[in-house]
Amino acid sequence: GGAGKALGAGLPPPDKKQAFEDFKETDGGAANGRLRDALKTLRDKRKQQQDLVLVINGCKREIDALKEQLDGKREQVVHAAEERGAELVIDDEEFALVRTLKARKAAYREGFEELKVLKSEVEYLGKLSEQARAKLVFDFEAWYRAAYEDGPAPA
Repeated sequence: GGAGKALGAGLPPPDKKQAFEDFKETDGGAANGRLRDALKTLRDKRKQQQDLVLVINGCKREIDALKEQLDGKREQVVHAAEERGAELVIDDEEFALVRTLKARKAAYREGFEELKVLKSEVEYLGKLSEQARAKLVFDFEAWYRAAYEDGPAPA
């Protein structure tokens, strides 16, 4: 607007980088705030995603270890049953291993589903941040042109 032209009237345009920093603190404050909020939310969700990946990987390691324990236990049970000529019987230890394994698998699946949701949120927030950044730059360019480049047309 007219106030913008008075801002640069008779003065050489400031360094564009410095003008951008000034713009973010004044006319572009709202757009800059939206960008900062979007970036903070994006960082928070990425951190949640990283933490969840660690939990899921921990579940996977536990599942693998439990499977190994269970396989070893089953071999012992089969071997003992063959020696005695008896039927296979699941003892308390094997039952506890199976129950724990099922619980860890359920936790793994739950974590994996949560991770899929987080990934889509992170993707959305990334796009939102890019849009906010583009809007801030677009607004700045328009402001800068109006303030420093749009002069009266030469006669």
